[in-house]
Parts: sequence; C-alpha cells; structure tokens
Amino acid sequence: MKYIFSLCLILSSLHACKETIKSNKKASSDPSVPPKTTQSQGEIGIAFYNIENLFDAEDDPKIRDEEFTPSGKLNWTEDKYKIKLANMAKVISQLAEDGPEIFGLAEVENAGVIRDLLNQPALKSRGYQFAHQDSKDERGIDVALCYDPAVFQMEKMKAYTPKFSVDKKTRDFLVVEGKINKDLVYFIVNHWPSRREGQAESEIYRVAVAQQVKNVCDSILKKKPDALICMMGDFNDDPSDKSIKDVLGADKKIAALPKNGYYNPLSTLHDPASYGSLEYQGKWNMFDQVIMSKSLVDGRHKIQYVNNSAAVFAPDWLRVGYGKSKLSPRRSVFRDEFRDDGYSDHFPVYVKWSIR
Repeated sequence: MKYIFSLCLILSSLHACKETIKSNKKASSDPSVPPKTTQSQGEIGIAFYNIENLFDAEDDPKIRDEEFTPSGKLNWTEDKYKIKLANMAKVISQLAEDGPEIFGLAEVENAGVIRDLLNQPALKSRGYQFAHQDSKDERGIDVALCYDPAVFQMEKMKAYTPKFSVDKKTRDFLVVEGKINKDLVYFIVNHWPSRREGQAESEIYRVAVAQQVKNVCDSILKKKPDALICMMGDFNDDPSDKSIKDVLGADKKIAALPKNGYYNPLSTLHDPASYGSLEYQGKWNMFDQVIMSKSLVDGRHKIQYVNNSAAVFAPDWLRVGYGKSKLSPRRSVFRDEFRDDGYSDHFPVYVKWSIR
C-alpha cells in the first residue's frame, strides 16, 4: 500500500511541476501579464528612431493627414500601413543586438499606431509599454517613449509644448520619469523644428526649444543634483550646432564636463563626409542623438554608460544600395511611391548602459 501511496505522490508532484512550467511560459510570453522580475544588473540598450511618417490609413479631421489615406496622393492603404509596421518592428527588434529595453520614437501619428507597432510579431513578446501624448503639431506627428516594464517602471510623464515669439507650432517634447531598480531616471524625447525654411533661417526655433529643454533639466537638477537624465531625439541639428553644443552644453569629452554637463557620444562619430544618421545632398548629418547627464558617465552611480557603445544602426539592408545615394537610408515612400522594402529616411541610434 505504501508503494502505491508513494507513486501517487510522485505523479502528483510531476503534474504540479508541469502546471508550474505551463504557467511560467504563459507569463513570460503574454505581454498582458505583468512582469514578475525586474532588471537587477547587466547591460541594457537605449535607442532612438525617427520612423518617418507612421500613419494609419484613417483620416483624422483634426490634423493634416490627408495624404496618408486611401484617397490621398500616396494612396495610403491598410495593406501599406501593415507593411510599414512590420518593417519598423524588424529594425527595432535588432537594435542593440536583440532589441532595446528603452527606446524613443519620432513621427508617430497617435497612440494607436504605437500600439499596433508594439504588437507586431517581432516585438510583441517583449511586452513593451509606452508613454505618449498628442501634440499640437499640424501634421499630427508626435514623439513617444517605449520601454520594457521589467526594466523601467514609469512613474510620471509630462509633455511640454514649445513656446515661440511668433505663432509657430511644433512637436512637444516628452519628459518621462521612472525607476530602473531603485534609481530614478528621466528620459526626454525630442523632435525639434525642421530645417525646411533653411538652416540659418530656422535655427532660432531649435535654439528656443533647446533652451526650454535645458530649463526643464535645470529644474530637475536643482531638486536632485545627481539626477540621471537622458535626452534623445531627432534634434534637426548636428552635435556641433549652437542648439546642442552651446545651449544644451553637450560635449564629446567626458573629462571636460562641468558638474551639470552633458555627454554626447554620437558627436565623436559624426563625419559630414561619410558617417551620420541621415544623408542630404551628399552631406551626412547626425540629427539623431542620445545625450546623457554627467551622472551617467562619471562612474559614481549604479547605472552608467558603457564606453564606446554608441552607434548608428545601418546594416546594408537598411540602405538604398545603388546609385549616388547607395549608402543612404532606404525610405518607405520615395518620390510619392511606396516601397515595401523601405524603412525610414533616418537610421536609428543607440547606446548601452550597465547596471551594477
């Protein structure tokens, strides 16, 4: 009798073990299930990507999105939208080797397209969440911060609408506050005014936004002098331009940083003749940048930038591949024609952080 009883105990234990494995598999693969563990140590990827006009195919009467509708000049259909989503997800899933833990986006139309993007097969298993708010941009393109909730726990977010001396609308910059382990981190996602009017003519607007971003950073540092701050975005200016170098005070040398200084690792990589995150008329720009407070590079904190980890993600399959612009980013829409093998007019950028 005791042998039968022992056999029952063994079978019961095996069944319980099997159910536990099934339960754990469901928890790890279903993004709707809250994560049970958080990042404690190791490396994480921090990225930014201007994904160029991620619009759904529906007409929103509140914004100028008519060209991205079935009846618009681009004949933007649900099928094209789905291809664009899949292509963008493919890129993001390969950033920082196997997908970043935290990444900013520019040129997203609304929360719906972000949700559709994060639900793509290439990204869904990560269970990414996001912070976003509709801005006053006339075309309706916004910024967002996406994050793995097992690594970053968002606590607050606030969108700031840039103010100008003239009647001008542009994208908000988004400030997201949260924790990695027990450390408070601030992410600021940007998409500054374009150079459509000309670099010199439009510089005043980027300088104005830079000052407003700097003011927000200063207010954070006043309350918490050692605050971990990461600014990322499409700044529409290079690291050497006034808005970045002089107003933000972002430098390419860690040793030269003042107490409240910022380090710009993409600055050392930029070469107008051959290397950047986008190309225009034969010149390479590094508009896409990740800029970090001194506290993230001074070696005194548990979260630190991994030296020499900054990079532009530009594999051959993201490039045009032929002609004079063969090294340039391969766009999804070129000369008003949709390309199902296209992506964006920008390459994404990323850095890595170590967590001790």
